[in-house]
Amino acid sequence: MKFTITKQKNIFIASFLFLLIISTLSACKKKKIEPKLPAVTMEGKNTFGCFFGSDIWIPELTLSNSLMVDYSDRGMLIIECKRRDRTNVKGSDMMTIKIKDIFQPGVYEISEVEVSSGSEHYFLDDSGKISITLIDNNRHIVSGTFDFQLKERSSSKIIHVSAGRFDVVYINY
Repeated sequence: MKFTITKQKNIFIASFLFLLIISTLSACKKKKIEPKLPAVTMEGKNTFGCFFGSDIWIPELTLSNSLMVDYSDRGMLIIECKRRDRTNVKGSDMMTIKIKDIFQPGVYEISEVEVSSGSEHYFLDDSGKISITLIDNNRHIVSGTFDFQLKERSSSKIIHVSAGRFDVVYINY
């Protein structure tokens, strides 16, 4: 009788441990990390982000030259940002924003925007605004926010680009 009780006790403990391990392992699921826009800063943190329609556009850090910014002493600012193509894992989407005559903080008209996203190509539909909050020529930092509207070349589909922000160390050319 003693042997049977000990055997039943061992089976019960083994079953309990097995169920405990299975329930613990099934609770360990990887959480998908949703992208989010970077904070609005003015410290040269090399950040960029915006809403591209309802999608978030941030640089894909695994791509070479995913965020490039050029600023000339003639006041031309060019921002290029690459992200992973949402339809083709081997490709990348590119957004290029150009602004002329920027010499100090203020609100400016965006001169040109080009976006290639998969097989779609967009251009500036209406005037867009960019607010330059910092130009630091000693530390080569430019920061600001932007909003504009794009039109797809072949279909005339409209995309709103909103809540844009950047805080980057630029290359002076």
